[in-house]
Amino acid sequence: MHDGARAAVTAAALNGAGVGVARALGESAPLSRESYMRPLTSLGGATLVVAVAVTAAGCGGDDPFYYGTVDGGDVGGADGNTDAVVDTNVDAGPICTTSADCAGGETCLAGACLPACATSDDCAAPLPVCEQALGVCVECLVADDCGAGEDCLGSVCVAVCATGDDCAEGEDCVEGICVPGQVCDPGTARCADDSTLLTCADDGLSEAEFTCREGDVCVGGEGLSSCQPVGGCTFGTSGCLDATTAWSCPDGTDRVDVSCAPGVCVDGVCVSEGDPACLEAETGFVELGPVGVGDFADSQVFVFSCDTPTPVIEAISFTEAVAFRTTLTGLPRSVDGELAIPIRFQPPGAGEFSDTMRIDVRGSDSVFVEVFGVAEGGGGCPTAVAGCRRSGSTGAFAASTTVDVGETVECSGTSSFGDVPIAGYDWSLARTPEASDAAMSPASGTTSRFTPDRVGNYGIALSVTDSNGTPGCNTGSATVTALSPGSDSELRIELTWSDPIDLDLHVRTSDSVEWQDDFDCYYANPLPDWGAVDVTTDDPYWGGDVTDGSGPELVMVPVPADDTYEIGVLMYQTATVSTTATVRVLQGDSTLRTSTLVLDPGEFWVPMRVRVSGGVASTTLDGTVTVGIP
Repeated sequence: MHDGARAAVTAAALNGAGVGVARALGESAPLSRESYMRPLTSLGGATLVVAVAVTAAGCGGDDPFYYGTVDGGDVGGADGNTDAVVDTNVDAGPICTTSADCAGGETCLAGACLPACATSDDCAAPLPVCEQALGVCVECLVADDCGAGEDCLGSVCVAVCATGDDCAEGEDCVEGICVPGQVCDPGTARCADDSTLLTCADDGLSEAEFTCREGDVCVGGEGLSSCQPVGGCTFGTSGCLDATTAWSCPDGTDRVDVSCAPGVCVDGVCVSEGDPACLEAETGFVELGPVGVGDFADSQVFVFSCDTPTPVIEAISFTEAVAFRTTLTGLPRSVDGELAIPIRFQPPGAGEFSDTMRIDVRGSDSVFVEVFGVAEGGGGCPTAVAGCRRSGSTGAFAASTTVDVGETVECSGTSSFGDVPIAGYDWSLARTPEASDAAMSPASGTTSRFTPDRVGNYGIALSVTDSNGTPGCNTGSATVTALSPGSDSELRIELTWSDPIDLDLHVRTSDSVEWQDDFDCYYANPLPDWGAVDVTTDDPYWGGDVTDGSGPELVMVPVPADDTYEIGVLMYQTATVSTTATVRVLQGDSTLRTSTLVLDPGEFWVPMRVRVSGGVASTTLDGTVTVGIP
């Protein structure tokens, strides 16, 4: 149905073949176009898939249904667009293809034999009115043909309403008519059985059925379910079985269930409103190496819960972020007992390195661990080390920095080193977001600056030469992430992964029909028009494609419209190893949910959906994995 029109009776379609529009659209109050799915309905041995636009209050299996949608056209069937109203109260008789297949006094409509008429005198209840354009009896043509509290819509008497109290049980009042109500909470998922996951549609009117992969089983509480390996779980994943029970997968074998009582489960971790949690590290320092330049060394630091309630690790960071990082994924993560946090030392060049690892604990003090490493070799060539910070800041130059669009960033190469002094520094931007005109200035010197002009990732590259004219043995690098300024409502979706291969982030709206269409924001469609037409504030920004690193890839929406956004992650088939992918969703400075999964080459993962209502975002897990984009 289209705005400004209410459909009267139209012609039918048999097995999808159109026979034309039989009645022009009448003039009445506007009604927005809505489609609701109704089960297959039998007509004399035939079945038709029915898209119900509106139904009468208290509709049942023997009530009329509306078939198809009028997209404009002429009376008499020239355009091929077809709609039909069929009432199964009538004994439809045998299936028909033409009226010759019907008994005398009947016309073939939608594969069913219905009473024929020239005037309403030829009709009787429950179809007392003649639609002369089609020559069939129908329920109504105008509101006066219906009972009290009803209107004639699509030649069916439909209950009108002011509120949901005026409708039958299971129906809602939508723009003055009673329509089928929601059957589930949009964005939620539940288990139908051990191998079947049901995910609620964005409109809440139906559930899609997904069969878990072989070797997986459907687990989780109502609205929070996902497919997980039989007898085990996917490493790094977590969730809530119910409001007071969290589950996690610390080692990729057995799922661990933890009672949060008297606290509650939030995003897979137990949260308490009582005393702050306590987390301690087994040691205050870690030494790694020596290793050769270009190589790496791994170690770990053990942390443990020293009291109740269970502590939750929110984030792990390094002050300098030059030579050390953690490969731990799946944050936030609760620590029920002991947890080993892996640390990787991957030096940019020869020398001694030190840093401070910071472990942020929800609602409590951070834990600090000093890390040291030694790197040998380099063959006499100088080593480039780049770091950046917000201009005017007194903080350290770091390998990863986040600023707002329009804020100037200053970068330094003074940490570069070699056997003899460094004489030359050359700066460039190796990666910028779509349509960015940013550039490093000056292009040479110990320091350089640039101003991000687009939301997204900027890759800084530094090449050095020593006083003997020997070029550097590496390219120094740093990453700057630019966000839209001053927005507590901004929605940000981040994808990172554990190995230097090619993963792609996709985010689409409920308007999307299939992945990679005009409403899917990804590397080939970086600036789609979402929400209101030609309004840019509710449109996403693509943060840049990372094809040979470990991310991040970003999609950001400054002022998200009320909608449900679906997230997808594709691992390219060309990869030869599995990788641990992590998706994090934030609004403003708040992390809403983090989800982690080990992906194999060619797999497409839908980790979660994000629902925005009244400008406030919430998330629900999905967990569907397919081979290739579905």
